Amino acid sequence: MSPLIANHPILGLLVGLGTWTFAMEALLYIRRTRALSKYDISFDPAIVKKEKAEKLPAYVQWPADNFNNLLEQPTQFYAVLLGRSG
Repeated sequence: MSPLIANHPILGLLVGLGTWTFAMEALLYIRRTRALSKYDISFDPAIVKKEKAEKLPAYVQWPADNFNNLLEQPTQFYAVLLGRSG
């Protein structure tokens, strides 16, 4: 274990959350790009999100929902980390 993480155990949580966020981003990219071509969906921003959700299967939507949650809620966690580091 890194001495920095050993002295500040909350940094391990930060690394874990960051790793999970990038993993979800990669999974989202892989599944979405394959599904858009497989189901013949245009990558046009003018197409309504609901229309894409109706055409894409749930296993393609799951990483997108997870990624959105990872970008919304953890901002509070990052603020706490910054507050503790000072």
